[in-house]
Amino acid sequence: MADVMDSDGSVLQRVQNDVKTRSCLRRYLEWDGCLVTSSMAGVLLGFAVGFTLYYVGAPGETLVWIGLPGELYMRMLKAAVLPLVICSIITGTASLKPKENGRVTLVCLSYMIITNVIGAVIGTLIAVIVRPGNTIDGASEILGSSVDTGNLQPLDLFADLIRNLIPDNLVSACFQKSQTRYREKQPLNTTNSTEYERYLGTAGGTNILGLVISCAVVGMAAAHIEDEARPFLNFFRSATDVMLCLVQWLIMFTPIGAASLIAKSVGGSSDIAETFRGVGMFVLAESVGNLVLCFVLTPVLYVVFIRQNPLTFLASCARPVIAVAVPPSSAVGIPEMLTCLETRYGVDSRVSRFVVPLLASLNRDGSAMFMAVTSVYIAQIHGIHSAGTLVLLTLLVAVGSLAVPAIPSSSVITALMILDSMDIPPANIGIIIALEWYSDRFRTGTNGFSHIMGGVITWRFCRNTLDAAVSRPAAGLLDTDLAVDVDARHNELSEL
Repeated sequence: MADVMDSDGSVLQRVQNDVKTRSCLRRYLEWDGCLVTSSMAGVLLGFAVGFTLYYVGAPGETLVWIGLPGELYMRMLKAAVLPLVICSIITGTASLKPKENGRVTLVCLSYMIITNVIGAVIGTLIAVIVRPGNTIDGASEILGSSVDTGNLQPLDLFADLIRNLIPDNLVSACFQKSQTRYREKQPLNTTNSTEYERYLGTAGGTNILGLVISCAVVGMAAAHIEDEARPFLNFFRSATDVMLCLVQWLIMFTPIGAASLIAKSVGGSSDIAETFRGVGMFVLAESVGNLVLCFVLTPVLYVVFIRQNPLTFLASCARPVIAVAVPPSSAVGIPEMLTCLETRYGVDSRVSRFVVPLLASLNRDGSAMFMAVTSVYIAQIHGIHSAGTLVLLTLLVAVGSLAVPAIPSSSVITALMILDSMDIPPANIGIIIALEWYSDRFRTGTNGFSHIMGGVITWRFCRNTLDAAVSRPAAGLLDTDLAVDVDARHNELSEL
């Protein structure tokens, strides 16, 4: 009788697993497969309409109406992503809990900041060397207008950067920032020379740097007071879930937005051959950047800190990297990354179950590289080549990469916010979005390599501080409630 019951139980378990597998597959086919297919159809339609408009010489009024749906699509995404960034930074910073996880948190955060900065620097250097935007005489698609910066000097740019680190109004930081301006002095004599005086004004655009720092400080303050801050953090966690749901809804309009933006971009191009030559150089630049991060930076870090064969490490990362690249989403590949770290490299679950979700939320060296290449590419289209501007763009990308949400194509929106903060109007956004099916998966796979490397390095520096007498627990000893909450959170993200 017991054998029969065991047999029935195993059969029931297999049936339940089969139902779950079919349900997941059905959801994938109904959502991801449909979205990818419809997006590709929108891209093809956009190119077909764009080439038709280009060869018939469509007037500007027609291009305005053709590009209007795409412009509305970008405006909706930008409006939804900023609240998502604010809420996710506050809740993410509050979950660090340095009192319990001090050394692990310090090592992990240091790794994230350093690799994000390296990714931004590599992206900027490759874009400067390849110069993808220099092949285009002018922007084929411009949304918005730049601010006249007059006689701004490099010193003024860096002074404004420091001022914007601490915004005097968190609400106004969402739509304006401090900027040095110049105006003519009232003439005191009859000479013909014109003199200018410097004064501090404001300019339109999101102060992304100030918002990231301010939200991180608010999150740390909430973590410090603990119990009293639970209602506050529950609000922002709920707001994060709401904004994630909203962004998922907006992503369903990607086929329409992509078709509209591509049609306007191609149809309004002054020289279509030069435009596509520049896009080809852009794809080359970002591909080289991803390859450098995956197969140069990662092996170097592994040799320096672990002192073992990096080729074995790269081979062991194949399965989790594929898991994050296909959706593409770092959150979806968390179970595979945990399995790789705990079974292949013996990382204690107390470390892996805290570090991997944190890295999946904030570690974005591949995204930082992509945003740097994109920002420099668009700046080159507008004829901006000054060293001060490039350095400032790199710093903003390095900081902004910490605020990239774990959703598909979020790096493009974050790059637009960075360009907006630098008063650089976006250009060729339609074609960049058309390449997202390739770019997003490549850079997400690069991020996956970095997540696993971060877990291995954190374990390398923290293993001696953990209690060697305690066997590896299943849920982690850092904070049981946190571990359960993290697992539940990632299941929700995976379903999205």
